[in-house]
Amino acid sequence: MKVRRVFIVVPSLIPTGPIKGAAALCNNLIKHLPVTLVILKPAIGDGIAIEPNVQLLHLGHFRRWKDKYYRYRDILHEAGGREYAVSISYGLSSDILNLFMRRHAIIISSVRGNLPKNYRYDYGWPGFPVSLIHLLLLRRFDRVVSMSYGMTQQLCRFGIRRLTAIANFLDETHLEQFKIPFNKTSDSIRFVFLASLSKRKRPELVINAIANLRKQGIDCWLDIIGDGPLRSALTSIVVQKGLSPYVIFHGQLNHPYEILQKSDGMVLPSESEGTPRAAMEALFFGIPCILRDVDANRDLIIHGENGMLFSRDEELTGVMASMIKTLNQDKIGKKENLLPSTFRQDINVQKFMELIYQ
Repeated sequence: MKVRRVFIVVPSLIPTGPIKGAAALCNNLIKHLPVTLVILKPAIGDGIAIEPNVQLLHLGHFRRWKDKYYRYRDILHEAGGREYAVSISYGLSSDILNLFMRRHAIIISSVRGNLPKNYRYDYGWPGFPVSLIHLLLLRRFDRVVSMSYGMTQQLCRFGIRRLTAIANFLDETHLEQFKIPFNKTSDSIRFVFLASLSKRKRPELVINAIANLRKQGIDCWLDIIGDGPLRSALTSIVVQKGLSPYVIFHGQLNHPYEILQKSDGMVLPSESEGTPRAAMEALFFGIPCILRDVDANRDLIIHGENGMLFSRDEELTGVMASMIKTLNQDKIGKKENLLPSTFRQDINVQKFMELIYQ
């Protein structure tokens, strides 16, 4: 069997969900194959742990895309071209560069969510045509990885046929070091919201639900981890509703795991998700989650066992109240790991290995 060399292309090293997913893949494939992480932009943030054996190729110091193209093409040629090199890309800019490498490597795109919905929420009305262009580009890849059966069906509807479903997964080995013993010292219930403060993530719904629950006499608190364009508006809502002592804004944290593990439940009411990495991290630490019943969330959450699902905005307060009741009755308690087996690291790394050697 020929030893493949794997190149994983990312826009930057800012610690977003997709970049963490790429890092998890790097850190696990390096146990079996030579791996190079290719970074297109100079932006680098803290919080991305890369194994020392993973080679880094920084293309950010090239200002012109033409220069990035030629440099990456030459690297793939040196690695043996399509016979030996496999290039896996994350995100639109990475996919565009990767598409031009089809003569020089086996090219694979890892799609991380519902592109039409995500682009519309993130970029407004121009996002929809951009998502269509992105989807058309994916038709030319040797293989496209989706994170769920539902995403695979959606991509099929856009004429993409060379599809493989591989669930999102965490770098579990890295996360183990952040585990702390569970020691609940208060009868109050703490929820956590861990995501960008953006329209698609709907953080205002969680704040309103906390206000409703407190009006019912339920002692609940909310930790908000993340930053974004809605920060100022959300702060105003908290003040107006008299929730300042009970809703704490922590901003963007590279390592939110201590706050996460001290919570009783996570709430993410996003309108669209691939498979939310924050929720997977919560489940890994034994924290049940309340998620909207969209996309791959219904694969991640087994209702009543590791969390709860809701469909309409007006259901959220009632679902959070139900979780509080079950937490108090220990029906959903802190367990060692609440991640379903289909999202575990070893299973999905093996699927990538099989894909690379197809």
